Amino acid sequence: MLRQMLEQRASIGQSWHVSQAPPGSIVRGYGDTYAGEDVDPEIALSVTAWIAGTRILGEGVSSLPLILYRRLKGGGKERAVDHPYYNLLHDAPNPEHPSMVFRELLQNSLVLCGNAYAQKVYNGAGRIIELWPLRGDRMRVERIGGRRVYHYLTARGAQRDFNAEEILHIPGFGFDGLVGYSLVYLARHAIALSIALEKYGSKFFANGAWPGIVLEHPKRLTQEAQDNLKDSFMESHGGTDQSHGVFIAEEGMKATQMDLSPETSQMVETRRFQVAEVARILRIPLAMLEEHTASATYASVEQFMLSYVNHTLRPWLVRWEQMLSLSLLTPAERKEIFFEHLIDGLLRGDAQGRATALNTQRNAGVLNADEWREIENRNPLPNGEGQIFWRPLNMANVDDQKRAFEPLFQEIANRITRREIHDLREAGRKFQKKPLEEWNAWLSAFYAEHREFIERAFQPAVEALAGALGQPVPDVRLLAADYAGRNLRSLQAVRELDDIDLSLTPFEKEFPYHLTTRAFALFEKDVQVVTEKP
Repeated sequence: MLRQMLEQRASIGQSWHVSQAPPGSIVRGYGDTYAGEDVDPEIALSVTAWIAGTRILGEGVSSLPLILYRRLKGGGKERAVDHPYYNLLHDAPNPEHPSMVFRELLQNSLVLCGNAYAQKVYNGAGRIIELWPLRGDRMRVERIGGRRVYHYLTARGAQRDFNAEEILHIPGFGFDGLVGYSLVYLARHAIALSIALEKYGSKFFANGAWPGIVLEHPKRLTQEAQDNLKDSFMESHGGTDQSHGVFIAEEGMKATQMDLSPETSQMVETRRFQVAEVARILRIPLAMLEEHTASATYASVEQFMLSYVNHTLRPWLVRWEQMLSLSLLTPAERKEIFFEHLIDGLLRGDAQGRATALNTQRNAGVLNADEWREIENRNPLPNGEGQIFWRPLNMANVDDQKRAFEPLFQEIANRITRREIHDLREAGRKFQKKPLEEWNAWLSAFYAEHREFIERAFQPAVEALAGALGQPVPDVRLLAADYAGRNLRSLQAVRELDDIDLSLTPFEKEFPYHLTTRAFALFEKDVQVVTEKP
């Protein structure tokens, strides 16, 4: 087994420690471009904006701690430090590469080649003990018999095949579900234009006598005299070292320097636009590429970093976390443990803003002193003093608050319904010998007035409970309209008024209960204001 591990390690080293793919490599150039420049992953790094963007992504992803967590049964998580894969990704995947270097290699491969590959080295128990990076531009993937097969071209030009269980594969942006697409390939025309502009600009400034020095002579000069004059002028004033020197005109000759041509000015703007192109492709803030002329502004550094984390880093981090879990963990393990990057450090903001946010959480009982000190990279307080959670005196459970107001709400409901049932009985006796239309008309008038009575009675109590819960005051009109409308419709359905006393007896207990329940329901969901009169 030891010999097999050493052979694997030697083979991996031979296939990685090269600076350029040899002839016959699987990935060569990326074909013709509109600008006529060759483009491949290594040539793309000659573009300053592209190499800056690649470094931002590579260093940004790899510098974040990658933690293996275990889910707790009661909710929450803890670091799974006892799991063998914790140190594998957090510290060093192999004897030569610490975690950051290893992950930076793979992240750079993701950006440049569209895929990141690493070979897994197993022990006799079937556990992964090492991960070795492989070059993304030397890997070809195909599906044979429903299974993935990885063909890798070594530095010596030999092809080595791996099955899916031997390779950690993190695909980038793509469409076929097998491999990711290289961003260099997709953006090859924009990169080629940047290279062409770089060449043009280099040639443009290689001669300090340019732009446009025109020598005017009053006489007609032969071709030989013109050549001698040009050579003499270039010898004295050509090149950046001799530019801006003193020129002495003789025999009525004049020297005129021309302004930048529109084409030259457009070249400068195009170069600046190409920086924005790279930022757009890699989804990196322009300011991070040191392009500040048209950069977005942010209210604070904290907001800038929040945008960078959410829109630039987060998709890459999630891609890493999910593929590591899928490739390294068994289905049973994935139910209990998972990989996650620790991004708190990027979102800390300035010292004052961070202190304010932490103090708010401390006062609200969200974190204790030791958790605060850990965030600030300090040791816990002695004797467990920092384990105590504060709870403000005016802070209580929502259900407790409601229970405290329940007697008040019941008393208000009893007072309202006693008045209601009394008036209904008196009216029932009055309208026993009269047409039902008169009874129904009286009911409509009564409940219109009764609804306003309910609003006035409940308004102070509802405002008090809303204040205790820290919620907006709900509209009591909804409570009154709903309750009055329901009772109105029920009583209008009565066809015989002789037994109105008996009909109202069951409601003496039901009315207060329903009214109290509906009053508390105002605080449990979003409500709409009812303006329709019953």
